[in-house]
Amino acid sequence: MGVTLQPLASLTESAGADQVDAAAGFEPLVREHAAAMYRVALAIVQDPALAEDVVQEAVLRAWRNLSTFRGEGSMRGWLLRITHNTAVSVLRTRREEPWDPQKLPPRPVDGPDYRVVWASELQEVRAAVGDLDELSRSILVLRVSEDMSYEQIARTLGVTVGQVKIRLLRARRTIAAVTGRGKP
Repeated sequence: MGVTLQPLASLTESAGADQVDAAAGFEPLVREHAAAMYRVALAIVQDPALAEDVVQEAVLRAWRNLSTFRGEGSMRGWLLRITHNTAVSVLRTRREEPWDPQKLPPRPVDGPDYRVVWASELQEVRAAVGDLDELSRSILVLRVSEDMSYEQIARTLGVTVGQVKIRLLRARRTIAAVTGRGKP
């Protein structure tokens, strides 16, 4: 996955028994969704180390605000929304150029010619994704990597289903134009 979560025990050292019990139930839920949280964070901040920091901060925010979880949606969606908001806040604070596509390891493929072509196309796609705004990148990752429905994405990010569809369509068109392939 790329992220190692710190145990919540350090947050409950001075806590009462009910908080310790809550942490014991909360930690497995967070661990279950940590990979998805990391993918969302990485899509937004586009730096693996910074994405790990975002996930850690998101876990802390979720823990501190656990009492605000109303149960109207899924815990997964709630955690991904916190992760998204945390990542966007970090980017706004840093205002740095995000993500160097060279940092990701190349995918092993057969044949040296194919590797050159594939690496070139991958760089183009990564650059196109990197040029998308944070919300569009998040929508793209939640749809493609997390296989979430439009409705789930809308609830998770606090936008309308129409916004999700439009931004996803534009993101796909941008990537298709970069790769020179009609429909992505």
